[in-house]
Amino acid sequence: MIKERGILFSGPMVRALLDGSKTQTRRALRPQPQPQEEFDPGTARNRFGLPRDRLWVRETYFAFGHWETRPRAGKTGDEWYFVDETHATGQRHRYALDEPEGADRPSGR
Repeated sequence: MIKERGILFSGPMVRALLDGSKTQTRRALRPQPQPQEEFDPGTARNRFGLPRDRLWVRETYFAFGHWETRPRAGKTGDEWYFVDETHATGQRHRYALDEPEGADRPSGR
């Protein structure tokens, strides 16, 4: 089963992904095998998932607000409206760990 996981990248790495110059990402195994031991790939587990899992990029972002729905007055169905969050939270960047899934930029996956 394919899983989706967010992975942190720095600004330069995000730009390299988007312009196509970064084509792979490597992460160190933890715990590291001891140099004197024979490495058995069948026992290594990658905490970032399996081949073909979808990794989405988490990066620092700026949130102006979000969209919500509300019932339409005198009509059936809902209408969409924009909730401005800059008055309540101020204009500031949000940390990558707080970025919601699906808010990532398209990366040609």
